[in-house]
Amino acid sequence: MPASKQKNVENMHPTHPVLNEAEICQLKNSIESSAANMWEMRIRRACQGIKCTRRFNAQYYSSLNTSSVTNEIDSNEN
Repeated sequence: MPASKQKNVENMHPTHPVLNEAEICQLKNSIESSAANMWEMRIRRACQGIKCTRRFNAQYYSSLNTSSVTNEIDSNEN
């Protein structure tokens, strides 16, 4: 890339470095893990005083994904 063209790119995005694919993946993973940690902390805070285990959380989340929710909605529409 000619020096003048490189300069233009830098001027357009002085605070946005160009990331390669590996850096993008690393950034995405760190964002996802921090989001997961944030939710885990919220759950723990909400469960203070209750014996709250990972098994309970897993059962809770799996119960959200069951078809019983959609069955309930279908029966309400009839």
